[in-house]
Amino acid sequence: MKIRYWFVYLCIIIFCFCVWGIPINAVERNQYVCTACLHKQELNPVQKSISDVDMYANIMECVDFSEMTQYLKIRYDITLCEEVYTYTFESIRETVAGIEYVMQLYPTIQKSITQMTMYDTDDWIAAMSVSGVIYFSDTYYSLAYTEFADKIAQWSDSDVKWHPDNCDSMFSYGMHEAFHFLIVAQMENEGYNAYQILYGWDTIVYRRAQQIVQQCAIGRNLTKAIAAISEYATVDYMETISEAMCDYVINGTESAWLSQKIGRHFTNKFGVSEYVFKTGVYKTPVFCVGCKLLCGVFCLRYGHK
Repeated sequence: MKIRYWFVYLCIIIFCFCVWGIPINAVERNQYVCTACLHKQELNPVQKSISDVDMYANIMECVDFSEMTQYLKIRYDITLCEEVYTYTFESIRETVAGIEYVMQLYPTIQKSITQMTMYDTDDWIAAMSVSGVIYFSDTYYSLAYTEFADKIAQWSDSDVKWHPDNCDSMFSYGMHEAFHFLIVAQMENEGYNAYQILYGWDTIVYRRAQQIVQQCAIGRNLTKAIAAISEYATVDYMETISEAMCDYVINGTESAWLSQKIGRHFTNKFGVSEYVFKTGVYKTPVFCVGCKLLCGVFCLRYGHK
């Protein structure tokens, strides 16, 4: 008796649920594992197999600027400018670790970030350009690591909730800047070209960010929902999205209501998997090419009526 299509698909679905939940340690985010055969696969084609770089689980294992430069260039094709070398390595590394963390959770943005460099300012700690550059303030990153950390601790003790809970750190500042590229990724997917995004940053991009936030906040008072994220989230809709994403990723189910709505919006579009926050575990079953081909052959052989 021939097996019907629906029965074959049902078997595959049951198989998926049987292998659901095989954990992958957080330090292996640069790869995924086929849940059928446990064969490791590269997560993103930007990454290259270079033994010297594959030694490192993440940026925090680099011990100096030379190693960090090689690591970023080979693994993500990101240039770390030499002018960074005269600043505090530990502070730069921790901020870049936050950027890498976001790139691993949302690999689509990897291609958007091309360079990291310094900027002469004390108006902000870090900033991004839609052209692909992330800037670090020479004022703050010239401080000793402990001095910079003390300043951040003082800011977080303020009565004003400038950032979401647990989001006052060099690591989270890096995350914040990286999250700005999610709106760029969405607009690229929607057909906007590079010229529109680059030269329409203050108009087209901001309007699109506003639409996303308003869509996510349907049913609630928009002003109050944004204010519940953080004070900085009220600056403009681009900051709303980045602050919400930091809140969502770091605090998970404890994050603000609107943060969770915005977080799910972008995770459904660009997240690598159903991520279990704070555990470094992936839950979504994934399959390598070989297992997909086997499933296809099985369906062709037994799936006809």
